[in-house]
Amino acid sequence: MRVLAFAIIAAALTSTVQAQSIVSGTVGGVVVTGTGEPADGVHVILTETTTGLQREVETGSDGEFEFIFLPPGEYSVFAERLGDRPVLVRHVPVRPARKARLQVYLTPATPPITEITEIDFAGGGALNGQEGARSFSRLELERLPLRTRELAELGRFSSVSTGQLATEGLPSRFAGVVVDGVGYSGTGNPGLAAPMFQTAPFAMSFFEELSLLTSGVDVEYGGFAAASLTGYTRRGTQQLEVKAFGDWIGDALTSSDHFNPEDVSQTTVRGGLLLTGPIVRDTSYFVLGVEARRLETPLPRAWEPTSLDSSLVSVAADSFAVDLSPYVNPRQASTDLISAFGRVDWQFGLKNALTVRANVATISADDPDLGPLSPAARGAKLDGTDASALASLTSAFSSKLGLELRLGIEFSERDYSAGDLPVTVLISGPVAFGSDPALPGDFKRFGVRLSETLHLRAGPHRFKLGAGGTFSSIDYTFDFGRGGQFLFADVAGLAVRDGLFVQSVGQVPEAKYSTSEFGLFLQDSWSPIPGLDLTGGFRVDIEVLPNNEIALNDTWRDRTGLSNTSIDKTITKFSPRFGLVWNSAGPRRWQVRADATVHYGSVDAGTFSELAAQSGSGQMRIGLGTLSSWPNPPDSAVAAVQGPNLALLGPDFEPPRSTRISGGVTIPIDVATTLDVSGAYRHTDFLARRHDLNLLPAPASRDQYGRPLFGTMIQRGGLLAADPGSNRRFQGFGTVSALDADGQSDYWSLTARLERRLTKDLNLFASYTHSRAEDNWLSGRGGGPGLQLTPFPDSLNGADWADARSDFDVPDRFTFGAELNVGSVSLAGFYRVQSGLPFTPGFRNGVDANGDGSFRNDPAFIDDQVAGISDLFNQWGCLRGQVGAFAKRNSCRGDKIETLDLRLSLSAVRLGTYPITVTIDGLNLLDSDVADLDRALYLVDGSGSLSVDAATGVVTVPLVANPDFGKPVVRRGLGRAVRIGIRVNYE
Repeated sequence: MRVLAFAIIAAALTSTVQAQSIVSGTVGGVVVTGTGEPADGVHVILTETTTGLQREVETGSDGEFEFIFLPPGEYSVFAERLGDRPVLVRHVPVRPARKARLQVYLTPATPPITEITEIDFAGGGALNGQEGARSFSRLELERLPLRTRELAELGRFSSVSTGQLATEGLPSRFAGVVVDGVGYSGTGNPGLAAPMFQTAPFAMSFFEELSLLTSGVDVEYGGFAAASLTGYTRRGTQQLEVKAFGDWIGDALTSSDHFNPEDVSQTTVRGGLLLTGPIVRDTSYFVLGVEARRLETPLPRAWEPTSLDSSLVSVAADSFAVDLSPYVNPRQASTDLISAFGRVDWQFGLKNALTVRANVATISADDPDLGPLSPAARGAKLDGTDASALASLTSAFSSKLGLELRLGIEFSERDYSAGDLPVTVLISGPVAFGSDPALPGDFKRFGVRLSETLHLRAGPHRFKLGAGGTFSSIDYTFDFGRGGQFLFADVAGLAVRDGLFVQSVGQVPEAKYSTSEFGLFLQDSWSPIPGLDLTGGFRVDIEVLPNNEIALNDTWRDRTGLSNTSIDKTITKFSPRFGLVWNSAGPRRWQVRADATVHYGSVDAGTFSELAAQSGSGQMRIGLGTLSSWPNPPDSAVAAVQGPNLALLGPDFEPPRSTRISGGVTIPIDVATTLDVSGAYRHTDFLARRHDLNLLPAPASRDQYGRPLFGTMIQRGGLLAADPGSNRRFQGFGTVSALDADGQSDYWSLTARLERRLTKDLNLFASYTHSRAEDNWLSGRGGGPGLQLTPFPDSLNGADWADARSDFDVPDRFTFGAELNVGSVSLAGFYRVQSGLPFTPGFRNGVDANGDGSFRNDPAFIDDQVAGISDLFNQWGCLRGQVGAFAKRNSCRGDKIETLDLRLSLSAVRLGTYPITVTIDGLNLLDSDVADLDRALYLVDGSGSLSVDAATGVVTVPLVANPDFGKPVVRRGLGRAVRIGIRVNYE
């Protein structure tokens, strides 16, 4: 019904804001006389500040003028007519997919005319744009300190996003990157919580313009169901310019209140060079850039200090010759990253322009922090290569007809190596260390994108129509749990090797296949009255999936009647768009915006790769009790093979779709300061949820609180699990995952943003967002199949327990950035505070309270009669209102998270004739305490034992309150650091 409603709106309002390209902008407006009448015969000259290139038009009887297909940057507009005083409008911003509209007033003057009227754009212009676009100025790109300066880190400056581009309640893997009008999709490990180095080939210094777009009204935007970080790379200059920078962090320049970073080396060195200039003046220009860094990051110890540390280290060393001392001390993650960039622009007269751009990056990371769901690992390694190239041809055949052709090529590879130990969990600690189960793995992606867009002006309408296609080749070699997972109740259990072992064995699955997608789009523009622009259009995309790449599992089909190869080969996606922008009259123009859009993503490469890989070649084996070895895997006599893991798509599977409605108003306070208030609602459906088809169709029994138990429960001290095979519906198979597109996410927000831009003394922005995010989707944070299974597959009291507060719900975010200039000294800073992250009161990793085979997904039943629970009730208000029920998903929340970064810049220095800027950065000065919290409300009492009521079959699990509930288990803060930098400009 939503799609139908949008289709009716789009058909009824065949109109849009000026149909400029998504990589270029438009400058237009009207010239009027002092009495307000349109002025015809006015000569209007547009000049680009960077290159000096000029374009000229003459107004007609309506006084209107327009310049299209303008590269982003800063321009000036000069208007003159015989008998009038000329007007010069300075600092006219051109932004991709936006129109700068001017109203120029000419006043009569008696010859000879020797003076002109000069005004700034902010005093008489309006920048029409799309709702949800957060543009980043030079304040964010160059003057505020960022720790890594990866492109995704810009998300920190928005109050609706994060430094990993998790935006508006959706994870970062749903966000996209669009560079020079062409999308880019890197690859990564789908078993990890978040992609790493997803924007590696694009260093921040390579960009002229960047925006975070949460609602792309323009029909050229496609392929991403969430926000997109859109950018336009630098172009050459009319004079040869060289810009160089370097910075350094030494061991003595770091500190932390939570760990001692002096125990590890943490020297960071980074440098870059940018060379720009003309090839043929006024015709062609070039840019060459390179950035390189050696980043040594101090990380806290693998777990917070516990009473068992010394005994654990002693037992591991004496009994197994394993040195765990590196895990109980701060550790170091080191990264080497080199990014290179080149671009050439060639202008063929005034009608044709050719752009060729290439980026490449290499990555090497040792002992990387793989995210909040991953244990610390020694010896893990990541190597990667990313490349992106673009060729774009723009032709303006006349003022009414234009054509754009873009071709993009991309390659991305990630090779993850495992560490020296398999993942090992001690429940009583809680302690977790060793290589993540998602390691090792090798992931490659190659893609080609082609699009052609025709721009046509017919009377009051401006049409945009076009077509595009994407070809992708995927090669994933990966098997979750290949290294094996050990779980022990405590140190004593480790000493006698009494616990649980799970491992995937057999041939390493490889998913190697290709997909293609083809799209058509149409858009029309119309301004029915001065100041009002309407937007309407749609795109239709067809995605083709290679179902012949999935091997049929005959045994499963014969036993169940279900085929793991039954998928629709083609998926049709219809995405209508509508937008409105209204600017009030007068020098201080209010702007009102509204839009409604539908955006489809593509089928996730990780999802389809799992289908291709998990078809029966890999086997799952489980051992529970006395294991024969650690850290080496036990033999098959102890950990018997249960059968293959399978994956199949549920019926009516589609890629994610987001429907978004938003509106806002921009209020000018003065010529440089604006207040923007906006609200948004987003609904995303067709999210893939995991259901285990091989779980028993009905619980075998229940515990003392009525929790369904899907197997015969076994207790080994503080460890609780189902007897291997007892929870399987079909013996001879492991987990059989049905990936059903029945997940959905809802997000509401209200945002207020204040900006003061491009003044000599003070630049600032402040943004506050109050929001709510709800979903029924347990797959957002990754972390392996077990975390994605609902603990109540048949609902809880007639309702879906998973349908609740999202893992990405952050109700309050506030960001503030400012730069104060006093002579040659400037002080810039950025402050961010947000609500703590939500979590569900439950059990520790290693307690499978319902016996479904997942050790991290069970909520606790809030029982006020358990010994010691009253103290926790006094500390946590989220528990008091849930007595007598299972804990709601994400019903508790950690402490707020605050960060502060400062930069002091001194520019009154010269190296010969070259200006030098010296910077001193203070990073994370508040020592932000980001931590994984202990979500276990109860511990399984190892001194007690399970009891089964012979009459009712109710299983009673001995429980004790966990006094450490809500306390940090692992800290993720990087500590404070001081960075010293230098920048040299040659012009």
